[in-house]
Amino acid sequence: MKTATSQTLRHALALLERDGWCQGAARDADGRRCTLGAINAALCLDEEAAATAGVKAAVRALRVCGEGTPHPHLLVDWNDAEGRTEAEVLEAFRAAIAREEAQP
Repeated sequence: MKTATSQTLRHALALLERDGWCQGAARDADGRRCTLGAINAALCLDEEAAATAGVKAAVRALRVCGEGTPHPHLLVDWNDAEGRTEAEVLEAFRAAIAREEAQP
């Protein structure tokens, strides 16, 4: 079942697939987006709005920030980790979407 979170993640994934993925910036000079930048864009938020409920739900759904209450800044750390690949980022989004949509 599609949820608001899965729709956000789908939109963010589409932006990453279309524009490309980057590290170190919400959006780089070539128009590529980081993970949090794509989520913010999917929710039509600016970079400073990372604490909204929609962003937090998307970060929580990605499950890449460890246990507990994930903070959007932890997603930035995950995104920018040395050795992180675009394939890993896209797969994290796909897995999160599948989990969200499998919920009753």
